[in-house]
Amino acid sequence: MKLGMVSVAGVQRIAVAITPECAVVLDPQSMELPAGLPVDLMAAIAGGNAALAALQSVAARGSAQAVDLLHWLPPILRPGKVVCVALNNSANKDRIIRGPAHPATFIKPASSLICHGQPIRLRKAYGRVHPEPELAVVIGKCGRDINEASAYEHVYGYTIINDLTSPTMREDDTFGPMGPWLCTRDEVPDPHDLTVRCLHQQRLITEDNTRNLFYKVPQVLAYVSQYMTLEPGDIISMGTALKSAGGGQAVQTVDLNRLGGPITVNISGLGTLSNPVVCE
Repeated sequence: MKLGMVSVAGVQRIAVAITPECAVVLDPQSMELPAGLPVDLMAAIAGGNAALAALQSVAARGSAQAVDLLHWLPPILRPGKVVCVALNNSANKDRIIRGPAHPATFIKPASSLICHGQPIRLRKAYGRVHPEPELAVVIGKCGRDINEASAYEHVYGYTIINDLTSPTMREDDTFGPMGPWLCTRDEVPDPHDLTVRCLHQQRLITEDNTRNLFYKVPQVLAYVSQYMTLEPGDIISMGTALKSAGGGQAVQTVDLNRLGGPITVNISGLGTLSNPVVCE
């Protein structure tokens, strides 16, 4: 399933994808909802397969709305942690600084997250700011010292993150556009065969594939969980799609502080994340 979070009259509601263009919003003001139905995606994760079945059943009798008209929220509103993997792409080796012999990670605060359609807010003091389109893993099962062989058992699903970066920061507010969809693990048979495209002002600047990630999902989860417990709702951003689209274009050459937006990330099967840019 593809699940998202939207705001209806200021209240958070779950949206269930019906087609790429349409979704059913589970809103008690417009349809009858059974008692105990998850009210957000953290509750859906906690409820497991039974919660997914209930959401699917209710959505099947709802009225679909155009996704472009919805007011989106990040699919996980306040994750416990957002762990980002750096230096994790082999498609453009000349742009990769030599890193350690294990995944290099850093933490992004939950306050950096914004949703599809929400503006990225930049200040002149930030200097150059460029996009970093990335596949993100959403944890579904708590784990410490996870074995690579069983790592996927801890994965609830996948979403999109644009890990905005400047020479001085990665953690500022609005530096983490995410969503709009959380795709459950069964929707993504192979997370390492997904096309990642990034467009600036509708011009393609990178087209890459997750097969080019140095460290794959099992390796990253096993490594990170040696040092911190991974909990349901945690986000693991797997590293930037770097392959140039040609013509001298690449994600690192796009200065959003100078050029503005919008900036769009599409990952095959997961959907499209797009955000305007406001330079303050």
